[in-house]
Amino acid sequence: EKLKELQALFKQEAEKNHALPTLPSLDRQLLVHQPNPSTGRTIFTYREGVERLNGNAAPPVAGRPHLIIADVFLPAQGGNGVVVAQGGRYGGFTLFVKDRHVFYEVTAYGKRAGRIVSGDLLAAGPTHIELQVIPDAAPQDASVSAVFGPGRARPGKVLLTVNGKQQQEEFANVVGRSEEHTSEL
Repeated sequence: EKLKELQALFKQEAEKNHALPTLPSLDRQLLVHQPNPSTGRTIFTYREGVERLNGNAAPPVAGRPHLIIADVFLPAQGGNGVVVAQGGRYGGFTLFVKDRHVFYEVTAYGKRAGRIVSGDLLAAGPTHIELQVIPDAAPQDASVSAVFGPGRARPGKVLLTVNGKQQQEEFANVVGRSEEHTSEL
């Protein structure tokens, strides 16, 4: 009895204070009514110090062509770390530096779906990284469930350029499904 009373009170107060839904990722229909800072934007700039973004504030890259440009500084020793990562339960991507190489990995449904590694060792100092993702056109197969929408895993082209030198091009899967996600920067 008391629990039901408290739940009803919580819902009443949350509605009065416009705090619903409390977990919008669980009900995609309710997201329509939530403000979305990425709506209508095509350029996102993040500077040093940004660590985590809510999924609504992150660029909607799943299933869309996009370009990531990152200028990083590698110290003489170490330098491993994530440049950008976006994803969640069903997949995502990570662009990172490890052992003086740039890596781009995509996961889909819990498995690595694609990976590119730069060929040349990175020197200490400034490094300019460009990653262009160009997904193939979405299949027009009517048997494909609409639930997967533009985020459905599919092949495409990934152009990884490090300090002006193109590293690798073809890629098996450029889209990792990302339903509930945050972005690590």
